[in-house]
Amino acid sequence: MLLVKTKADVSPDALVKARQAFTQAPDFFDGLISVEWGFNHSPEGLNRDFDLCILMTFTDKQARDAYLPHPDHDRLKGDFLPIIDDIIVVDFDSETSAPY
Repeated sequence: MLLVKTKADVSPDALVKARQAFTQAPDFFDGLISVEWGFNHSPEGLNRDFDLCILMTFTDKQARDAYLPHPDHDRLKGDFLPIIDDIIVVDFDSETSAPY
């Protein structure tokens, strides 16, 4: 899961390009099942200026680990890094209940 604070001056075209790169990513990476992309609309105001959430679902940790050094991951970052001001990355396994 990526929580992103987008740059204040990011262009709509840059957002579209980054979104397309992410939503097409399952076509390029074995074990990447889906990508969800959405902007915050919570009325609670607790997002600390993080306005974009991206949820990437992998088949398992091994698929995630293969994705990270993949050359197409660098291409994806090339479309993504220009839109971000700050980012939080959380990898979690819904099957694991302990924090270790």
